[in-house]
Amino acid sequence: MDSVTSTNTATPQTAQTTATATSEASDYETFLKMLTVQMQNQDPLNPVESSDFAAQLANFSSVEQQVLTNDLLTSIAARLANSDFAALADWVGMEARSANAAYFDGEAITVPAKPDPAADRSELVVKDANGLEIYRSAVDSSVSEVTWSGLNQSGVEAPSGLYSLHLEGFSSGESLGLTSLETYGRVQEARIGDDGLTLILAGGQTVLADDVTALRAPS
Repeated sequence: MDSVTSTNTATPQTAQTTATATSEASDYETFLKMLTVQMQNQDPLNPVESSDFAAQLANFSSVEQQVLTNDLLTSIAARLANSDFAALADWVGMEARSANAAYFDGEAITVPAKPDPAADRSELVVKDANGLEIYRSAVDSSVSEVTWSGLNQSGVEAPSGLYSLHLEGFSSGESLGLTSLETYGRVQEARIGDDGLTLILAGGQTVLADDVTALRAPS
């Protein structure tokens, strides 16, 4: 069941800002206590110079303003985190494109593709979760997307699971190397954690929201 979970409502930036504000507040209270003790225990025959006292008050005001500023920053950071998370919740149920393996569950997988212009021929290569090649077929050099039906090289349907799709280009019979293809995955859950905003895709894969390059409604 699709869900939205917040595992940690404080992002690293928010947590850092909060810690800084706490430190500043502690310094502020310590400064106030020290100033009060100094005024109570100064030598009446040799009091603190007015210029020194004015400088201390200026420092006091500076610390106070820093505390207020950090409180404001903490509040702003919290609102931004909640706003981002609320927007991310709308992604649940959508299909997000990223540099991840695709989850095969019996339906053909179609992904964007751009053959190497230096290649005179290209092939689609499919590998399983262990990195073993299970399928390979020729691809037209003019295609903008490729489809894997889910069959292995023997024509048998592959079991449900994660599979990575690649294009391998060839020039004069020499391989130009494999190019990993971005795939779409159904977003099942959105989380806020220590790494930021994270999406859980069908098949259990995780991807940072910042790494998503496209979003579409499920077909």
